Amino acid sequence: MSIMTERQIDRIRQAEASMREAREVAGEIRSALDAANVKQPRAREELLKAAERLERQIEEIQNALREWRKDIN
Repeated sequence: MSIMTERQIDRIRQAEASMREAREVAGEIRSALDAANVKQPRAREELLKAAERLERQIEEIQNALREWRKDIN
């Protein structure tokens, strides 16, 4: 494996770790909403939508990382 490939793999691993952390944050948003018992339906809905958008973006990034991994292997 070349040095360039090793560096790319390292970057992918770092990005994957960041995406796992981001997914945890989205879960924490949901948990916090449940724990806080948000009474304003509109605010709750907006926060849930934000968590969903975050999860979709994370999934897109994870897919791109998988493709990047395939390309360098």
